Amino acid sequence: MTKTIKTALSCSLIAATPSFAAFSLSFSNLDFTSTPVFSNVTTFSLNVQSSETLTAGSLYSDPVITDIQYSVRGSLTDTPSGFPAFAFNLSDRFPSSPPIVGTQFYELNPDAPVGGTISFQISPTANLIDGLQLNELEELPSAQFGSNVIFQFNGREEGTGRYHPMFLQLKSNGTGILQNADNMGGVNPQDGFSNEIDVDFGDEYITNLEFNPSSVTLAIPEPQSALLALSGLLFSFLLRRRVINS
Repeated sequence: MTKTIKTALSCSLIAATPSFAAFSLSFSNLDFTSTPVFSNVTTFSLNVQSSETLTAGSLYSDPVITDIQYSVRGSLTDTPSGFPAFAFNLSDRFPSSPPIVGTQFYELNPDAPVGGTISFQISPTANLIDGLQLNELEELPSAQFGSNVIFQFNGREEGTGRYHPMFLQLKSNGTGILQNADNMGGVNPQDGFSNEIDVDFGDEYITNLEFNPSSVTLAIPEPQSALLALSGLLFSFLLRRRVINS
């Protein structure tokens, strides 16, 4: 192999490596099979925009957020809040949104430990060209998250009087749980009433989830990053043809 070809192949590898300088993380109930356990809540969605780099082998604990939107709704059984049904939207808390940035969102749960709101870790062998699938996540520490957990979202709000923020965990075995987050220990006046109510995990709703880890895409690079990746692949192909034909 000549020096020219070696140089060309090295440039090809560099050019073909995408720079995932930002990413979007999203899923909805359409990605899962939902089985209500308590109450009937099966409609939900989450979309997070982040300016952080998406990199194989990296741990993401409460990443930088440039915008977050999520919603969950359903009908309720006999619950502490007393509501027969609900339609929760994070944006209701921020009338001027979008965007809702990380500093606003994380302040809703100021006592959360680091990584207690959004956490996932990418496998060192993950191929991110086609996005990040759930089977490309590592299990998180069991001492903090429980066994086999690969992704956690905790929308807990402290002292807002809203009882249905979403708590979601996904596990490596293709199961998960969707339930209301707790708001214990805060000042939680019920909307329109003077009394205060504390709601623990699952007091309002619990739904079991099932999914195929290899077929659910959790995160994708931003369009600009994807364009850079495509440009890099095209450049490497043209460069290699030029060297071989010269």
